[in-house]
Amino acid sequence: MRRRDSIFFRLTLAFLCLGLIPILAATGVLYAAFTRNTEEIMLRDFSNLIQYAGDNISLVFDSYSGLTREIYYQDVEEGVMLAEFLKDPEADEYDRKLTLNMVMQNILDSDSKIRTVSFLDTGGNISYATKNTQKVLDEESWRSMMEEPRCLKEGIQVAVAHEDSYFPGSENRVMTFICEFNDITSYSTAKTSLGQLYLDIDFSMIPELASDIRMNEEGIFRIMDAERVCIYSYDAEETGRRLTQIPDPEFTGTEYQKYVKSHGNYYLYFKIPGTQWTAEVQVDEVAVLRNIKAVRIYVISFLLVSMCALLLIYRYYLKGIRRPMSRLIEGMNAIQGGNLQTRVKPERRDEIGSLAEGLNRMTEELDEYIQRVYVSELKQRETELDMLKTQIRPHYLYNTLEVIRMQAVSNDDPETAEMVESLSKQLRYLIGKTGDMVMVGEELDNIQEYFKLLRIRYEKRFDLEICVPEELKSLYIIKLSLQPVVENAVKHGLLPAGGGGRIQISAALEEERLDITVMDDGVGIERQKLEELRRHIVSDEKAEYTDGGTHLGVRNTAERLRKGFGARYGIEIESEPGIGTAVTIHYPVQH
Repeated sequence: MRRRDSIFFRLTLAFLCLGLIPILAATGVLYAAFTRNTEEIMLRDFSNLIQYAGDNISLVFDSYSGLTREIYYQDVEEGVMLAEFLKDPEADEYDRKLTLNMVMQNILDSDSKIRTVSFLDTGGNISYATKNTQKVLDEESWRSMMEEPRCLKEGIQVAVAHEDSYFPGSENRVMTFICEFNDITSYSTAKTSLGQLYLDIDFSMIPELASDIRMNEEGIFRIMDAERVCIYSYDAEETGRRLTQIPDPEFTGTEYQKYVKSHGNYYLYFKIPGTQWTAEVQVDEVAVLRNIKAVRIYVISFLLVSMCALLLIYRYYLKGIRRPMSRLIEGMNAIQGGNLQTRVKPERRDEIGSLAEGLNRMTEELDEYIQRVYVSELKQRETELDMLKTQIRPHYLYNTLEVIRMQAVSNDDPETAEMVESLSKQLRYLIGKTGDMVMVGEELDNIQEYFKLLRIRYEKRFDLEICVPEELKSLYIIKLSLQPVVENAVKHGLLPAGGGGRIQISAALEEERLDITVMDDGVGIERQKLEELRRHIVSDEKAEYTDGGTHLGVRNTAERLRKGFGARYGIEIESEPGIGTAVTIHYPVQH
């Protein structure tokens, strides 16, 4: 016997091809997918956080932008707006300053985060109200601090975060919102400036808005303006600096969110709505992939240990089977050569041991038989033995399968036991019952055993539903007429769909005719192919179907029905691509 014909060689090859190699391939694919999905999930989470913070910042900026316009609605006295008062050439300078300070105080009191409200008129005079109690504004220091404001949005500028040191002794960190106060008393003067309003907002509002973003030690959250100057950063040293080392997102069109991977870092950008600023997160790639690397080590370690364990277990069991099988084969060869004194010593109390004991008993009986009968009797008995073997083989096969099933149960392998039991029941149904007619219930029981094997083979992706009334199960139909239809439903309907699926078997009486329908929710059959299949089923020609004969069982069933009961009985097929197929078998009603 050639090595490649050996069952042990085939077992080893099957173990490699169906065991180790798929496990390695599946592990590699799953790990790659896990890595990719983990990275995408982490980046998506960071994107959601930065968008949430950016939206909150936008809302706050909008509210303070609105506060800068409060000056337009300030009455200095009944019926006199601030703009009219400032344009009055006869207004006393002291009254003007007093009135502006009062307006500044009103705006200051409107929000707890406002530290100072200042107004610079066209004459260079400064009026203010502040929460820095008992402190006087250093005007020269204030003017130098406000020299280079940065554009936040149309009509609003912002001075970069700074300390309000223009109040000597004050160290409050603030952000200043600046807007022009124009003369809106008439359309022609709407663009004429009457001065500028300055709101010093407590800078603590920015960390509060960004507090929901949880970063590890490798992550940084920052707010940048259009010129890449840092307005705010978790790293205090970055605030107020132009950060040229950070990639510029360069938003185009309607883009508002962007992601860049550069120099071992992930950079996520979110354009704050209604502004020229961006909220940004910088995360070290090592931090993102740290958990993935740990998982990779665990996966590889587990895979190596599992492979070694599988190999050792396989080698142990293979060795335990190979040695007694080799001795059994040697004994059989010796007996075949005429040495009827050969005995095989049973080494195992399993199927192989049972075969050895059976071989020994058979050899003893054969030797005894030869010794006490004449050659003529032996020739006469040869014919009888041949007939006897025909009867013994099915029982021997049933018994052997039962032994294998019990061995699988004892080895805690219920799936193999279930498969052997289902196969045994099908064989009993196939060769154990005489006659061509069986009850519907018996045929359905055989279908269920057949479907058990299919579910195990295809990882329980498919389900079988039998909706047949009990009163119809005692009617008689042609034996093995449903199995080819169910097999075709799985092979041509459910398997090409690539996922799960269901087969339903139902029955009904129609005008003294028993109709049994096998329906699947698979891929269905295209119209042209369906017509060809229908012609093939009703044709009396012996040519195979163009699909390679795969529908031959269905054709044979239809032919048995027509020849046995007439043209009224046969098979009908209905199908819709993408929905499924229904095959109805028409039987005569037989009790």
